[in-house]
Amino acid sequence: MSSPRACSCRARGARLKAESAYVLKHYGLDAGPQAWPTEINADEEAFYFSQKCLAARRLLERGVRFVQIWSGNDNSFPRRNWDSHEDVKRDHGPLALGMARGAAAFIADLKQRGLLEETLILWTTGVWAHAVLAGRQGRDHNPYVFTNWLCGGGSRAA
Repeated sequence: MSSPRACSCRARGARLKAESAYVLKHYGLDAGPQAWPTEINADEEAFYFSQKCLAARRLLERGVRFVQIWSGNDNSFPRRNWDSHEDVKRDHGPLALGMARGAAAFIADLKQRGLLEETLILWTTGVWAHAVLAGRQGRDHNPYVFTNWLCGGGSRAA
């Protein structure tokens, strides 16, 4: 039986064909949907997050005014979410690399298309999340930490 993730992958794969080879390569989507290893890995995370970023770009091109892109919302095994207390290196490393590839491609794509100046991107973590280890491999919560960055929308560095 196919996993829900695999089924949505096939549906999204058909829509990828509408993009140029350059765009697919830029987002890391040029290899298309495939069978992934069972352990969490950066290539798979980049593939799924980049698809979300590309879908967001398409929505913005069509005039949608608010788009949310979510990273790490899978609680299956292996755990693919940011609320990992078990093994930061195993879980957060691939998520971070995948999110970074998709986010960088998304920002560059918006800039190239002239959409970045009118699109404000706010990247934010969940409250309490930080990289201080709890025990040997997991992470703990900290009520004084909340990470954000923004770009586009006419924002300027101070």
